[in-house]
Amino acid sequence: MKHILPLLVLTTSSLSAFAAPHNKKANTQHQAMYNAILQKQLASNSANKPTGIQRRLVANSYTLNGVLTDTNHYYYSNGRGSTHSDVTSYFDEYYITALDPVHTILCDSSTNSHLYSGQWYKTGTRSYTYDANTRITKMLSQSYSYITSYMPSYNSAGKFEVITMADTMATVPASTPKSRMYIFYDSQNRRTMDSTVDLKTNTPSGKRVYVYSANGNRLQFNSYQYTGGNWDLTYRNINWYDTANRLIISTAEIDFGMGNGLEKSNKDSFAYIGNNKQPAYHKDFNWDDVLGEWVADEIILSQYNAANLLDTYYIIRYTTQWDTIERDAYTYDANNLMLRSNGYLYTGNGSFSTTPYDQTIMYYENYFPSAVSNINTANNTLEIYPNPANESISIKTDYPDGYSIQINDQLGKTVYTESNIHELQKSIGVAAFAPGSYIIQIKGNTGATIAQKQFIKD
Repeated sequence: MKHILPLLVLTTSSLSAFAAPHNKKANTQHQAMYNAILQKQLASNSANKPTGIQRRLVANSYTLNGVLTDTNHYYYSNGRGSTHSDVTSYFDEYYITALDPVHTILCDSSTNSHLYSGQWYKTGTRSYTYDANTRITKMLSQSYSYITSYMPSYNSAGKFEVITMADTMATVPASTPKSRMYIFYDSQNRRTMDSTVDLKTNTPSGKRVYVYSANGNRLQFNSYQYTGGNWDLTYRNINWYDTANRLIISTAEIDFGMGNGLEKSNKDSFAYIGNNKQPAYHKDFNWDDVLGEWVADEIILSQYNAANLLDTYYIIRYTTQWDTIERDAYTYDANNLMLRSNGYLYTGNGSFSTTPYDQTIMYYENYFPSAVSNINTANNTLEIYPNPANESISIKTDYPDGYSIQINDQLGKTVYTESNIHELQKSIGVAAFAPGSYIIQIKGNTGATIAQKQFIKD
């Protein structure tokens, strides 16, 4: 399984489908650091959408060796939708405490399902609440065994000021605050430090300090842990830039807890073609203590299309020699929204397989941001039971007018439709459906979706 883009790092809490095979970094803090910097270098890939109809991501799927293994679904209300202003906007991964938090889908909630031992399981859900400026006021992440919530407040510049965090086992609501992060900025609104306090003991637990160059490039990032009354430096990231302010080298040092203090860990180097902001060459190194030097173990070669979107990248990995591993190709629609990525394994002699061994597909829908009929209010509810289901499902809605039903499978294919329905409760047979995840939509008499939910067919 892989990233949608080689430069984008995602956690697996709700996007387990996109853990890249070529990304062997053990320190995700380091990954998040240089990827955040690279994202700032990318030119905006605005979809240039019309002022009326817009497009938003409703699902994506991951297929490995012809078998669908992961799906993600996104649910919206009140005219919200993906902005697609950069590559990260394809996902709702929101690192509310991260170095450069990003959230551009603006969905109400999302779910991830994964195929394990022939059965589909819901592996995680996320839900969001917003203020009048579409800023998140709460993010709730839930798995089978754990719930985590983040509640931010903002300063006058609209940046995070205080973030309160809570976590607990899934049997108890995540309502009791456990820690609180305080974030500080300089006169140019650059994040200079954040400090976390353990609310149970009312003592500091960690802090992070950021250092910038005169032109605003982040030169260094240091992370400290408060232990025994002392601040211990546990992680350091150092970056170098060229004259065009493009990241060219990023190194990481980590305290591995062996009493040796900081030790070299990872290094990434980048090279560019002409004035391009996106790197065409990315080389990954690990530090070898025995040899006392950096040892390269992977290279990513990237090519971009006329719209400066990633077109193809090649993975070259070192085992006993440098070997080409695979080629990944991307396709986009007329609005520069990514439709799919295909991974082709290297077969030797300069050739690649003609059939992708894995594939990621994105699914979109049209919506009208200002249309009242597009708003899912509390007055248009949808209940599905049992869920998971085997023979049939019962749906219950309080939509008062005639409505229609549409059910799509994980690949976006419509497997069931029925129109001109006036019953508030209805049964639908699903025994013939293949096992997996499905989306059921209730559409009003104007054709607009008024409610939708996911269910699992055993």
